[in-house]
Amino acid sequence: MPSGKIRIQQQNGCIILPFQDQLGNREARQLQTDLVETAFQAQVKTVILDFSSFKLIDSFLAKILDETIAMLELIGARAIFCGFTPAAAASLVDLGYYFEQIPVMRTVEDALNWAANQKK
Repeated sequence: MPSGKIRIQQQNGCIILPFQDQLGNREARQLQTDLVETAFQAQVKTVILDFSSFKLIDSFLAKILDETIAMLELIGARAIFCGFTPAAAASLVDLGYYFEQIPVMRTVEDALNWAANQKK
């Protein structure tokens, strides 16, 4: 499990990570390691990344997200994004990150429903 203030949760066969807006570079890197390790150990197929607390996303975190998606795919898990504010979405696009291959939902509940429907 990750150290610090962020808790990785499991629900309905998915991992849910509620990101925090005030996430430093070292904390983000450690969270990436913890998340991928937890997904591997729990053998989950879906990891939901909740960005509802973010106002903006900087270039370092965008790079971490890109790497995390690749790492999850390599261990057989899929990422789903949810909760982006318009400003957070705009900051990613401004940085050139579109994440077109990632399903994006409005809420964690929407993401859980989408993941459940993919299992059918």
